Amino acid sequence: GGRTSLAEAARLMLGESVNRLPVTEDGKLVGIITRADVVAAFARPDEAIAGEIHEDVLQHVMWLSDPAAVTVRVDGGKVTLRGTVDSRSDAELVRTFTARVPGVVEVDSSLTFPDG
Repeated sequence: GGRTSLAEAARLMLGESVNRLPVTEDGKLVGIITRADVVAAFARPDEAIAGEIHEDVLQHVMWLSDPAAVTVRVDGGKVTLRGTVDSRSDAELVRTFTARVPGVVEVDSSLTFPDG
């Protein structure tokens, strides 16, 4: 097996909703890293997390027609998304991409979209 950096482990755990990863040395299990360990290692101020969600997710990744229509609140790494997006798929993607932002531990999304 190859070596995995902490950043890669964090991406894997957060992106794939994995809560624990084994840590091996010379093929032997030497420990377990948990999602909480990873989050602590990447602990970021809530403002930095909110800023990245606004800039990267809402503006650059999603190209939302009106990024200001989505409010982002972050409290201890828990993100609350409220507001309106263009479609159900946008609402799901915003939630998915938000969950991948380093430091995010939970996403509570109640984004609305026009029916149709």
